[in-house]
Amino acid sequence: MAKINTVLTIDIGGCSLKVAEFVFPDNGGMELSQYEFMEYPIADSDTDFLQNFADAMTAVFATGKFQSKQVRLSISGQNFFTRLSSLPPVTEKRSQVDQIVEFEARQTVPYPMNEVVWDYQLIRHATGGEDEGLGLADEMEALFVAVKDDLLTAITDVIEDFNREIVSVEISPTSFFNAARANGIGQEQCEIILNIGGRCSNLVFVDHGRIFARTIPIAGHSITQQIAKEFNISFEDAEELKRRHCFVALGGAYEEPDSQVAATISKIARNVMTRLHGEVNRSINVWRSQHGGNRPGRMLLCGGSSIIPYSPHFFNEKLHIPVEYLNVFQVVAINPGIDREQLLADAPLMPDIVGLGVRHAITCPVEITLLPKSVRFQQTFKHKRLYFYFAIVLVFLCLFVIYQVAGIHMERAHKQVDNVRSSVETAQADAAEVNKVNNQLKAVSSSHDRVHELINKRGQWLKVMAELERIKPENAWFSSVLPGDADLVSQLEVEENNGYGRLGMQGAMPGAMPGAMPGAMPPTGGAGKAGTGDLPSVPMPGAGMGSYGMSGYEEIDPTVVPGEEELLTEVAYIEVIGHWVYENLADDQTINVLRERIKRSKLFEIEDQELHLSEQSGADKANVGEFRVFL
Repeated sequence: MAKINTVLTIDIGGCSLKVAEFVFPDNGGMELSQYEFMEYPIADSDTDFLQNFADAMTAVFATGKFQSKQVRLSISGQNFFTRLSSLPPVTEKRSQVDQIVEFEARQTVPYPMNEVVWDYQLIRHATGGEDEGLGLADEMEALFVAVKDDLLTAITDVIEDFNREIVSVEISPTSFFNAARANGIGQEQCEIILNIGGRCSNLVFVDHGRIFARTIPIAGHSITQQIAKEFNISFEDAEELKRRHCFVALGGAYEEPDSQVAATISKIARNVMTRLHGEVNRSINVWRSQHGGNRPGRMLLCGGSSIIPYSPHFFNEKLHIPVEYLNVFQVVAINPGIDREQLLADAPLMPDIVGLGVRHAITCPVEITLLPKSVRFQQTFKHKRLYFYFAIVLVFLCLFVIYQVAGIHMERAHKQVDNVRSSVETAQADAAEVNKVNNQLKAVSSSHDRVHELINKRGQWLKVMAELERIKPENAWFSSVLPGDADLVSQLEVEENNGYGRLGMQGAMPGAMPGAMPGAMPPTGGAGKAGTGDLPSVPMPGAGMGSYGMSGYEEIDPTVVPGEEELLTEVAYIEVIGHWVYENLADDQTINVLRERIKRSKLFEIEDQELHLSEQSGADKANVGEFRVFL
């Protein structure tokens, strides 16, 4: 027995809604506590089926009688597709059987598989050898059922809107098949159940454990249509006439009723029942020829249109087998509060909802479940809800552990930062002290830099004089070597022919002999005289250079050390004046030798125009020439 003690069963028919609530006592069994029927508005078409169903459900739940939250649904035959397919002999595992069944379903179901909700039931057909995973079975049959997913979702959404939980969804033939099997029908012989509804009829073969179901689109709605056509009245009026006068006319000679309307309607009913009998007879032939079933030994009627008078007599006459009404209340207890007379009248309408209650109580032969994807997801989530909650707890626990560990690491990091900050502050204080000392050192060192520079340059002029001595030709000598800065270059470039334009020189060099080259000086190194007095002696560095007097120069005291700025004045060039002795000026190479040596020197540079030559004249100095060069 199920642990849940109540269930709400709902049969969604083509013309009416049937709802019943069952209670399952702790001592076993099942009890019908209450039920309710709600017919849809009478219409010739089912275009407003979903709206009619929603309105009927609203009206049923508005009464407040039904309290159960568990719901099992059954849908009528015109909304599903069913097929019984024989499978090849199976000797493999269940997983391989499922693959074969799925292939058969794809070949059988007339809708795209992604648009339907489908399920199947394996039915053992014949006994034989051992079958791994399936027990004793050599041949198997599969009952396929498929329903459009959008229709099923719309139906289940209406139920869920009333805060109900959908346990299962199945079709009408399987629900009253389970009810029949629970009442012992089909155990001794093959029996058929004909459920004549409003818009279709469901025919089910119960042959021991086997089932064969077929939906026939002929039912009470067909009779109403024929009446409306015959009398040229509306569908609502035709339905009213059918309920007042309809019965199945007897065959052969019989006395017709006094009412001509009743006689006409009875003949219409017989014609429709004759068509229905033809489909039933055809179904029996298919069952026996294609599926190897046994010949039916009895017919059981149920459904709203099966209560038309003389219906059992008609099928008994046609099929030549006993015809009775299906009684499914042998396994159901009746609540004392239910009107038994009314229940007796409504009993033909209740096999479906009783079958749903039986499935809730015990394991049934056919347990096809057609749940839409949304409901399956909710059920899966419900079954795994505990794991979901446990996962949430684990997530929060992990987050808490991570928070604690992160707090410990943060505390350690803060301590390390404090230690590092303290070390950095100490290092910064030491660095500031070091920078202070370095600044003091730089201040002290800067006062000695100029002295160091002077010391480093103390041999500069010695190198210059040594290089001058090296480049001097053998038959020449230097009479004047003077440093100059860049400001004097422009002054020297505009010198006059009567003088050299040197700094401090006025006119021609003194000491020149009459007729000789201006500025010529004797190579003896003594002081010459010119006119009014003696020239001062100017000391020149370099070996063998001597001292020469030059007019216009200030007297220089050799004991006085020049100032620092004076010593560090940038020297842009050296002005050198010298003489040489030649025999023939045209053939002499002294000047060319001097020019080449200067060009090869690593200290001096010269351009050709910077070497100025003067030719001595006079009898006594005819072989002495003078040159001036800026290096």
